[in-house]
Amino acid sequence: MTGHNNGCGNYMTLIAQLDTVDGSIDWINGARNFNVSGGINVESYRGHAIFQDGTNYVVAGDGYGGSSSRGTVIKFDSTGDTVWTSYASVESLKDVIKASDGNYYATGNSNPFSISTNAAFVKISAAGVVGLTTHISPTGTDWSYGYSIAE
Repeated sequence: MTGHNNGCGNYMTLIAQLDTVDGSIDWINGARNFNVSGGINVESYRGHAIFQDGTNYVVAGDGYGGSSSRGTVIKFDSTGDTVWTSYASVESLKDVIKASDGNYYATGNSNPFSISTNAAFVKISAAGVVGLTTHISPTGTDWSYGYSIAE
């Protein structure tokens, strides 16, 4: 499961593995800061979507780091330790999948021109490198959001 905790005004990611038989907690991670590629530290991270990739977990969400909000994808190993953290030039990511080509794809929203909100599409390599970010806003609309993605 994923979500967030609130501690002293700063959100902290919440990722936990639960026993499917009795609901007991196998492990829980409530870290707040993640060092992201490029030397930017993402604080106040919130997880919005999670999926299991083999024995790992991949979480899409958002966090505040540097000087702005960042759409963030974090890959955790089977014990909740961070494998890699990646960010895209979007405000928030709401869903993530792993496609048959081995890459991850995420959707969410962005505000590239500070005047409207666009849906966002992000491609991330298996190593956690952002390779493509597309801002989507149909003609005649000011507000577009991406909530779910499928291959």
